[in-house]
Amino acid sequence: MQIDLSPAAQDQPACPRCHSPLQTIVVHGHEQCAVCKSNILECCSGEVCQPDRPAPKRPQQG
Repeated sequence: MQIDLSPAAQDQPACPRCHSPLQTIVVHGHEQCAVCKSNILECCSGEVCQPDRPAPKRPQQG
């Protein structure tokens, strides 16, 4: 595998840390730059499950 260390072209996405052409690899649920290994897309960026709905009430036992 050859890694391109030249800066990204203007119309190509670049790594925010090393500015190389953005090539990501998936590691443990997140994506990181193939060149500098910087975390690009975190596995959980604050998403919540159904934030507009209240949690269902549990039936009372008794």
